[in-house]
Amino acid sequence: MSSPTSAHHLNLPEPNWSRMVRPHKDEYDTDHLLALAVASGWDKTVHPSSSFWFDGCIAVAPISEDLRSLPQTRSAADILDIPYDFPTLPAIERLVATWPEGYQQVKRLIQRTHVGRTGNPTIQRSWSHVWGVVSFTVDDPVGGAEALVHEMAHLKLTAMGCFLEQAFRFLHNDPTDLYQSPVLTDRQRPMTAVLHATYAWMHILALDLTVMAASAAPDTSLLARAVANNQRVRCGLDEITRHAVLDSAGQQLICVLQKWAQDMEDTVASIRAHSCQAP
Repeated sequence: MSSPTSAHHLNLPEPNWSRMVRPHKDEYDTDHLLALAVASGWDKTVHPSSSFWFDGCIAVAPISEDLRSLPQTRSAADILDIPYDFPTLPAIERLVATWPEGYQQVKRLIQRTHVGRTGNPTIQRSWSHVWGVVSFTVDDPVGGAEALVHEMAHLKLTAMGCFLEQAFRFLHNDPTDLYQSPVLTDRQRPMTAVLHATYAWMHILALDLTVMAASAAPDTSLLARAVANNQRVRCGLDEITRHAVLDSAGQQLICVLQKWAQDMEDTVASIRAHSCQAP
């Protein structure tokens, strides 16, 4: 994408930022996100591919085509290509589809996926360096589904003007000031990165909860993931509440983030209570 530019300077109507936080059935947020991305230079051209998924909306490509963009802090030595009929791919799509609003947003915001495997389901890798393109490993269906909505959340914040290391909307913290990350606990990050991490994990948690709601039987492993992800979200929002320097759009955003997080925290608590009561 091109250099960050405000919606006003792009001659776009200013969205209702309180409706841009979570996916909506009427796709209000998705429509505005696409408009912001296109106006900032995103090329909507669908590149040729021999395989598509998500109702034919997203191209599937080998992960080897995108390994050059893998962050330098990560090793690509153990990431391998997979055949397009790899068994976890339809399972990943089914899991994302349990969240109808999220599923529809994935279909519209992500244009191309580069998929591969490590051979170890406990290792999950994902990244995105071009708007609309996501690369991730798919050894584990749940991890793959979480990675997809995780990277989509990063794309959403980027389109709205908040990048990992800088922002022209929502946050006015000095980029050199560092804070506790809810994910990378071994080092501090700029407030923009804290917001990105928290927002991404909120999407993961939302998916976890819809998958559990759609399950015929309680899934203790998924509940454990949801509990851990809820803690990450809470830590991130606590850090944001204490230290974020917000503009008016940021105040709207964080208010709705807090409400969404509280709703999900209440759901996690309810599921835990019912699981304790189960015979």
